[in-house]
Amino acid sequence: MVASRRAAATPVFVYMCVRAKSVIAAALMHGAFNGVAMAPMLVLAGGNPILAGTMGLAGMLTWLVMDAIILAIGKPGEANRRRG
Repeated sequence: MVASRRAAATPVFVYMCVRAKSVIAAALMHGAFNGVAMAPMLVLAGGNPILAGTMGLAGMLTWLVMDAIILAIGKPGEANRRRG
């Protein structure tokens, strides 16, 4: 499960690096994610940790949705080149 979550999150962090032209943006995003990753487990009493929260199936599906959005948007700056 951990490897699949990492594979799902990779395109988002790569997009952040390319868009910002620096790894600092991706590092800040990674730190923010780690800071709030276990917060849902505080309010989901009795929930299955494999299914709920950012570390479970719900979190992985969220990363996959963000991957699909990035795939639809394309490379950073690509939309501007198409218009002009």
